[in-house]
Amino acid sequence: MEYKDVHIPDRVKSFVVNTIVLFVKLWFTYTTADRLFMF
Repeated sequence: MEYKDVHIPDRVKSFVVNTIVLFVKLWFTYTTADRLFMF
């Protein structure tokens, strides 16, 4: 399905991507630290 009526600006796309990447990094850091402290 294509939504040609909706045009998302590049800055909005990059903002969303950066936010997702940030959350992934935070989650990865948290889980890794959690694992390290168990040993």
